[in-house]
Amino acid sequence: MSVAAIVLCVAGAGVLDAHARRSSIDQSRLIAARLGVAQIGNPGWPPSKLAPGKAAKVRNVAASPVVRSPVSPSVTATVSPPVTPTVTPTVAAPVAPTAAPVPPPDPIRAYRGLGAWMDWWDYGHPGDMDPAAIVDRLAQRGVRTLYLQTGLWSQSPDMLNPGVINTFLDRAHARGIQVVGWYLPGFADVDHDLRASLAVLAYTSPSGQHVDGFAPDIEDRSAIEQAARRTVTVPVARYPGCARNCTKTMVVDGSSVDVLARFNAAISDYSSKLRQSVPAGTALGAIVPDAKNDERAPDYWAGFPWAALASRYDVLLPMAYWSVTKPAACPAADAGTYIRDVVATTEALLGSPKPIHPIGGVADCLKAQDVTTYVDAAKAAGSIGGSLYDFLTIEVSPDKEAFWSALKRLNSERPLDSLSTNRCCRTVYTQTRFRSTVSEPGPPGRDGQAGRRPRRWGRAEGPGCAGPGGSR
Repeated sequence: MSVAAIVLCVAGAGVLDAHARRSSIDQSRLIAARLGVAQIGNPGWPPSKLAPGKAAKVRNVAASPVVRSPVSPSVTATVSPPVTPTVTPTVAAPVAPTAAPVPPPDPIRAYRGLGAWMDWWDYGHPGDMDPAAIVDRLAQRGVRTLYLQTGLWSQSPDMLNPGVINTFLDRAHARGIQVVGWYLPGFADVDHDLRASLAVLAYTSPSGQHVDGFAPDIEDRSAIEQAARRTVTVPVARYPGCARNCTKTMVVDGSSVDVLARFNAAISDYSSKLRQSVPAGTALGAIVPDAKNDERAPDYWAGFPWAALASRYDVLLPMAYWSVTKPAACPAADAGTYIRDVVATTEALLGSPKPIHPIGGVADCLKAQDVTTYVDAAKAAGSIGGSLYDFLTIEVSPDKEAFWSALKRLNSERPLDSLSTNRCCRTVYTQTRFRSTVSEPGPPGRDGQAGRRPRRWGRAEGPGCAGPGGSR
C-alpha cells in the first residue's frame, strides 16, 4: 500500500469518528432537553427548579430538529485521544411538603347557631335601650347572629334609623356577632321592595361595616289587599235628605281569589329579581310562614310558592310559633312535636332539601319546658340554627335565664344522644281566641297595624301522646 493510500485511510477514519462524536453529543443534548420538558409541570419529579426563562428555552431546544454541522474533509488526519465523559450526579432538591388546602368560607355561616331578633319597634325610638348595650347583652347570652329589621314596605326611607344601624353593625362585629338584615315586603310594588332589599345589602357604615346576610320576611299581603280595594257608588233607598235617586259611596274589598293570585305571583317575581340582582355567592335567607298554616287556614295559603322559594334562597327560616296553639294562660308545653312537624312539612313543601333555621316563640307565651323541648327538636331535626322571637321579649321574661341556658345548646354541633318523639300526635283545634286587640310588636312580618295574636284551644289526639306536653 502506498503512503498516499495510508494517509487517505487515516483521514477517512478521522472524519467518521468526528461525525460519530458530534452525533452522540447532539443526541445527548436532545435527550437532556426533552427530559427537562418532561419535568415541567410535574412537581414531584424535578431534581431542581428551572431558572426563570429556562423552561421556554428548554421547550425550544426540545422542539427544534437536530442539525449536524458539516465536517470539512482534512487531508491530514489528526486523531484526538479518547475523552472520558465526566458525569456530574444530579442531587434532587428536597420537595417542600404540600400545605393543607384552606377550606372555603361557609356561605351560610350567618344563619348558623343561636340567633336573636330585633324589629324596628325595638330601637331608634325615645326610651329604647341603647344599641351598644343590646349588643353587649347579646354577646353575654352567647348569640352568634343578630337578625335586625331594617325596614318595611309601609315606611320610608329604605333604611330606618341608619345611625342606630351603624352602631349595631360596628358593635356587633367588634363582639364577633354576625348581622343579618331583614325587610318586610308588601308585594304590591315589587320594584319598591326590591330597591329597599338591595339597599340593605349595599349599606355600609362609616367605619366600613355591612350586613352578613339578608332575609325578606315573606308573609304580608295587606299592601295587595289595600291596592285591590276600590270605591264604588251604589243606589240606596230614600233617606232623610234624599228623596229620589239616592246613592251611597263605599269602599269594596277586592276578590280574595285575585288577591291570593297576585300575592303568590308577586312573591315569585320578587324572589327571582332579588336573586338575579345580588352578586353570585350571596347567601339569601327567606323568613317564611309556619308550614302548619296549610292545615289551619288552607284557603288563605293556597298556592304559596314553596318551590320558587327553594330555588331562590339558600336558607329557610320558618316562623314556627307553637304559642299560637296555647290557651290564654300560656301553660308549659312540649314544643318538640310541633317543631318536628314544621321542619318536616317545610321540607316536603319545598320539594328539595334546604338548610332550615326554625324560629320559635312567641317568647311572651313560653315556659322553660317549651324552650328546652324546642332546642331538642331543632337539633334532632338537623336544623342549622335556631332562635326565639324576639330578644327583648325574652329579656323581660321571668324565665329568661332558663331560656338562654337552653338556647345556648343551639351553638353546639354535637347531635343529641336521645330524644323522645311523639310523631303520631296531632292537634285538633276546638276554638280560636285572641289574647288582645291592642297594637303591640308581633312576630317578624307583622304589618305594624294590628298586633293581635291568635291563641287556639285544642287537644292532642293520636297514639303516643301521653306524657308531659301531650295535652295542648
